[in-house]
Amino acid sequence: MTDRQHFATSADAMKYLDARLRSVVRSLGYKRARGTKLAYAKPSGRDDEFVVFGAVASRVGYDHFAGGLFRVELGLAPVPELFAAARVGLVDLLSESDLERYVGISRAVVAALPRPPDVHVEQFASTARDWYAKRFEPPARGLRRTFYEWAPFRSSDDLDAWSAFLAESLPSGLDRVARSSVDAGNLRLAPG
Repeated sequence: MTDRQHFATSADAMKYLDARLRSVVRSLGYKRARGTKLAYAKPSGRDDEFVVFGAVASRVGYDHFAGGLFRVELGLAPVPELFAAARVGLVDLLSESDLERYVGISRAVVAALPRPPDVHVEQFASTARDWYAKRFEPPARGLRRTFYEWAPFRSSDDLDAWSAFLAESLPSGLDRVARSSVDAGNLRLAPG
């Protein structure tokens, strides 16, 4: 895309990402699910169980300088709804090489962020300024695998990079979740 689109809200960005991923997820047999603007489900093949996934935008919203954050969650649910599922973050399912690609995209996005003027930073409470400043620091090498790992974005170019990555990595993650089970409300992942 030559004309970078910036987003007014994280919801607008999730609509953009959804439009880029829709054909991939439909080709895998997934249909719209409840939970977020970008949530899909399909029967797992076991009674009363669905494989679900979705992208969840951070509640901190979208900032003109720092952009926004989202994460992709996958899980098993008794109904086709993301938030009814025992879930795991996609980053927890990535191979080491895919994790390096994930970190590379994150680093490239953060490196391209414009630095905000002091007047913008000063509008935050003093306790939030350090947190905000960290949004402009690239993720460390050796990213820890955690459910709460957020993918940064600011423009349509960033979401194009993320959607290409997700189109390649989602199928194997969804397959692994489909082979998994739920025990006492916790997702027990099948071997990778």
